[in-house]
Amino acid sequence: MDWKECAFWCAFREGHTLGVAKCSSFKNRLSKFNSTNNINPTPDEDFAKTLTGKCSVGDGEEVAFDETQNEFDNAYYITLWRNSGLLSSDQTSFRSSQTKGFVNMYTANQATFFNDFSQAIH
Repeated sequence: MDWKECAFWCAFREGHTLGVAKCSSFKNRLSKFNSTNNINPTPDEDFAKTLTGKCSVGDGEEVAFDETQNEFDNAYYITLWRNSGLLSSDQTSFRSSQTKGFVNMYTANQATFFNDFSQAIH
């Protein structure tokens, strides 16, 4: 994947800065993850415990992608940087050597993210 394609996908993912996901979309990370770990070891431990509590209500419970769920900003990337990405596919963008630099850049510089997102949607 070249730089331009990485920038596109990393910026385009930011659609997750708005809205929520139902617990059914990520509950596989919270229990019976694999034979070694009950909970997926990737997320921050406190974050995983918070999600487990919220999802104890049921699969239909909704959880925001980030703390500013109704604001278009770089908070989504900050959650990834903190290992608190809601979906496994999102958190992978912080762990991947191809995309981690973009996550770090967008975490540190919201204006750069806005510019790249603008380019990605055009």
